[in-house]
Amino acid sequence: MLILDTDIGTDIDDAFALIYLLKKGCDLAGVTTVYRNARRRARLCRAVMASLGRETAVYAGIDLPFVQDPAQIEPASCKQHYRDGVYIPPQCADEYETFPLPEESGVDFLIRTCRAGERTDVLAIGALTNLAAAVRLAPDIVPKCRLTMMGGCLRHLSLGGEPPHPVAEWNILCDPEAVHIVLTSGMEIRMVGLDVTLDCTLPEPVFARLRRAEVCPILDRMVGEWAAYYGTKTPVLYDPVAAVSLFADCLEFEEKKLKVVLEGPQRGVIREEETGNAVLDALRRRDEVFYGEFLKVLES
Repeated sequence: MLILDTDIGTDIDDAFALIYLLKKGCDLAGVTTVYRNARRRARLCRAVMASLGRETAVYAGIDLPFVQDPAQIEPASCKQHYRDGVYIPPQCADEYETFPLPEESGVDFLIRTCRAGERTDVLAIGALTNLAAAVRLAPDIVPKCRLTMMGGCLRHLSLGGEPPHPVAEWNILCDPEAVHIVLTSGMEIRMVGLDVTLDCTLPEPVFARLRRAEVCPILDRMVGEWAAYYGTKTPVLYDPVAAVSLFADCLEFEEKKLKVVLEGPQRGVIREEETGNAVLDALRRRDEVFYGEFLKVLES
């Protein structure tokens, strides 16, 4: 059984991950959304599902991090997406607001589903706020969960021509306190970081082929909104790598002891420490396995 926890609506890789899971036909118990207007994000999930003729329960989760104000870390491009003081993710069109959502919260759904099953995989491709809240409210779910998270980065990277340095990956930076709660919970965790996904792009010829195949009827519109927001046309498949790793041996993992930095200039950085918590960290990606599985499912 699988739960997808996502901040779909900003970067396009969440949509690719969701479409992959829906077309894969896996045991997807439901989807929860998180971070800055989770209800809008949940309705976008419903729109994607409707366009594919699929139906899976979607639950809106928590909008705000435990401690920090999102405005303190958000890029300048976010400013144009506020309406009456509320952030509207760029792919979340007003017409999707007609899709109804259940009253149950994403956190309550996580707790209920994990308690009901012997084993639940949680694929978290956004901030960990929902899962951290579930762990705090119901610590009994910890031994029944396995988390695969797209987030973190152990290697020093140069993202803008600067010398290589520790990087606070976005999903971690959104809510470091939530990450700390999850890391220290004792939950089984697999980390698929920025350092093993950053170069995993969807080349234009492949993307054109997917468009011709009409993989998802509303995908072109979503990609247009994403491209305008980020000023790019080449998707990076961060989240699909984490999703595919649940079904195909596309990553090599190694156990490491990790902590998240909560204070100072490196806030949000994940780093190795002897006193950290055991996590399986993705070291390398097998492209032939990843692309083979991902494209086979999307084009099916």
